[in-house]
Amino acid sequence: MYDLIIIGTGPGGLTAGIYAGRRNLKTLIIGEVLGGQMSLAHRVENYPGFDSINGLELAEKMAKQAKDFDCEIKAEKVIDMELKGDIKKVKTDERKYEAKTVIIASGGQHRKLNVEGEDKFMGKGVSYCATCLPPNEVVMANTEPKSIANITNGSRVLTLDGNYKDVTQVMSRNYIGNLIEIKTRFFGEPVLLTPEHPVLKLNVIRGKGGNYWRDFRFTKESWVNAADLKTGDIVIYPIIKETRDIKSIKLSDFLDIKKDRNLVRNIKETYTSHKVKDRIAVNKDFLRLVGYYLADGTITSRGINFYFDSHEKDYAKDVSSIIKKIFGLNTTVKKEGSVTRVMVFSNILRDFFKLLFRKYSYNKKLPHFMMLLPPEKQKEIIKGIWRGDGCRREKDFTIVTNSNILTYQIRDILLRLAIIPSIQVRKVKDLNKKPSKIDGRKIFFRHDKYNIVFGGPFLKKASNILNVIHERLKEKKRDCYHAWIKNGFVLLPVRSIKRVQYNGIVYNLAVAENDTYVAKNFVVHNCDGPMFKGKRVAIIGGSDCAIISALYLVQICKEVYLIHRRNEFRAEEANQEKLRKSKIKLIMNSVVEKIEGNKTIENLKIKNVETNEISDLKVGGVFVEIGQIPTSQIAKKAGVNVDENGFIKVNSKQETNLKGVYAAGDITGGFAQIITAVGQGAVATMSAYLCIHGPAYTGRVDWGEKKRKTCS
Repeated sequence: MYDLIIIGTGPGGLTAGIYAGRRNLKTLIIGEVLGGQMSLAHRVENYPGFDSINGLELAEKMAKQAKDFDCEIKAEKVIDMELKGDIKKVKTDERKYEAKTVIIASGGQHRKLNVEGEDKFMGKGVSYCATCLPPNEVVMANTEPKSIANITNGSRVLTLDGNYKDVTQVMSRNYIGNLIEIKTRFFGEPVLLTPEHPVLKLNVIRGKGGNYWRDFRFTKESWVNAADLKTGDIVIYPIIKETRDIKSIKLSDFLDIKKDRNLVRNIKETYTSHKVKDRIAVNKDFLRLVGYYLADGTITSRGINFYFDSHEKDYAKDVSSIIKKIFGLNTTVKKEGSVTRVMVFSNILRDFFKLLFRKYSYNKKLPHFMMLLPPEKQKEIIKGIWRGDGCRREKDFTIVTNSNILTYQIRDILLRLAIIPSIQVRKVKDLNKKPSKIDGRKIFFRHDKYNIVFGGPFLKKASNILNVIHERLKEKKRDCYHAWIKNGFVLLPVRSIKRVQYNGIVYNLAVAENDTYVAKNFVVHNCDGPMFKGKRVAIIGGSDCAIISALYLVQICKEVYLIHRRNEFRAEEANQEKLRKSKIKLIMNSVVEKIEGNKTIENLKIKNVETNEISDLKVGGVFVEIGQIPTSQIAKKAGVNVDENGFIKVNSKQETNLKGVYAAGDITGGFAQIITAVGQGAVATMSAYLCIHGPAYTGRVDWGEKKRKTCS
């Protein structure tokens, strides 16, 4: 039981917490993003005591001060409230809480224009706010899947159209608050991103009655914030579209070796050295050998070893035959107990395989050019890997690897072969819970293991690729789909969504041409600002936020237009003075009637509110800064009175119509400034204190205020 629960971690909520802590109230503050909208401000220049301060930095100082007075702060989302009784109940996505009083300081969300074309171009030119991913989140790059923190300008990443595009800029910022963790069916590892990050999604309309398992229809895709995704929504993963066949490669293009006509040799030769063919055919045999190596190949000081079980004689013969045919080298085969070892002694082959496919099992991978080969050739890679590190289970086929990179590469090749694999991750800590032994020796795992499973409706295709007929096919009568391949995309249902508290740096990318990239398992939109570099853009609004956005964008965009429905601004004079000195072009007394374009924004239809004249403005992007919509829906449902615009009604003591319930900050309307929210937060706490302890307040400060250690 708390004395006070404060909903919102913006300036109003944090100030309320500071004042409550000083008065020994047992206080809980709940909010998803520390600082709320304030955390997005690059510079705050009008808060007393600071010439200039970053919005998130100011929020952190406020939060620390609240914690110094023993306030609890939890990064959770409020989903329901019961406020009419003496005991107030607040339910979050994590648990339930009770308190004697409640202060609602949950702020607002961006107001939309509600004009034709706005929803169509959300994420395709229409922008509202910042979007980001944590540093370890994986992005599908062309060299290999990479953590977003390791992406640099000039990197190429997989985008919505199934092709790789250049990254034009990498941005980062500090962030404190919730991240949204999204897990999909089939692809096991979750994706983490900020709540406002746009994700492309659609929905499935299933068949009715007895046809529920086959008659599927899909809605049109749309961009939504990650926080608005729901379990069962469908997210989209693009299948690699680009195909580039390579007939052959030269060893001399990769290695520092000597050429001798059509052969190559080591720079330093010994009496046992062998010359090797320089030009290697990139054919099915070679690609199957690559698969064998990725599964069970080992680099030695003298060459390469391939390992097979004793019953896999045909696979061992296949390796020996390919090496002889392609490289002109003989192999040595040894049987050691239940293992057959195929050895090829060649420093050239050793160095070549080590360079292209890496040495250790946990970091093995395919070079990028092999990810673009025709799918018919890629089948042989899968066949070789499965023969070395796969098995046939009762209902499916499975490949096991401890290379995270190779796992995603195998997945993407299987998708090109019209197979959706399921990826199951077994973490090191779980693998080592039960000690394993081989021939009496204890085995300790140092890396995660990945099971790549393909069966179900894809079992027949997998059998054809592997040349192994699965017994399950004889008894299968129908195929049940839980994910789909359609028009070059994989459609994956969202399996679970949860919020994870985070404090650290987050990153985002500006990507050329189609402004998207793939965050491991599905498409997301890229950053709002730098993606408009060199373009003409428009900002809609007349507030301080609108002018500050325009002043930022004019530094990176070709031309910036500020569209305002009135003939004067309501922003601070200091910001208006900066605006007058800038190159920003003003379009006053005007509103946007329609947003037009093909795949992205191309034109705005603008109406002059005085003359009703309609004009065109050619732009590549629009930033909407027309204020906030109060997040008062849950409060209204709980019985709190709101006005016609959704703002909570309060009196001068910040009291609502419900006893013991107060509101502060942007959610009450009025002058939306940090300083206003701070003042209202303090008043709301004073009212809550008097509600709990009665009208004993005499105006003095001798009522048990808790003093900080830093106070004199």
